[in-house]
Amino acid sequence: MTNGEQRPRNQKPEKGFRKIVHGIQEGVRDFSARLGRKDWRVDARGEKPERLNHEVDKRSVSQQRSDDSRREPSSPPQPIPVDLCLIVPAGVVSHLKVNQPLTRKDICPIIDNAGFFCCIGKESPPPEQKWNLQFTPESILPNSERDVYIRIHIEDGGGMVGKSHPYGLKKNLPQMGGGEIQALSRLDNLSGRQHFNRT
Repeated sequence: MTNGEQRPRNQKPEKGFRKIVHGIQEGVRDFSARLGRKDWRVDARGEKPERLNHEVDKRSVSQQRSDDSRREPSSPPQPIPVDLCLIVPAGVVSHLKVNQPLTRKDICPIIDNAGFFCCIGKESPPPEQKWNLQFTPESILPNSERDVYIRIHIEDGGGMVGKSHPYGLKKNLPQMGGGEIQALSRLDNLSGRQHFNRT
């Protein structure tokens, strides 16, 4: 531009503006470098720097890992003790006795031959007392068809409680552990059978 020429009024000093913006950007980069963090940026207008989203994401992941490490491992479910109560012909259980342990294989035939059955949570006093079952001291003979009440304690039989069909009992009978006979007596009459399911 010659001495006689004049700068147009609407022409902006672009070079000077860019130089200012460049200086601001350099200053921010230098400040970020000193802090050991390079995730800041400045827009072309020289406005306030913004945090990059990935830094926030990394902090969230780190916090989640910290929370997970403080969580205690879940404990296994506790066993649910139950009483399996059945009324069967004497010949089916004549070889058994109170306090005798039973395997799953032993229990399934007793269920199959039961005329009445019920599985409830472990209670005190025993259910036969609450149900007012009447017993006789007569022996349980192998060739007899007289009804016998048997109560089998199963340490972990929660899935059997409330089942209304023998199949449901056997399906939920624990694969391991079996049970123990806690009551075995001949019935004197039909009292109390309304508390059982009938097959």
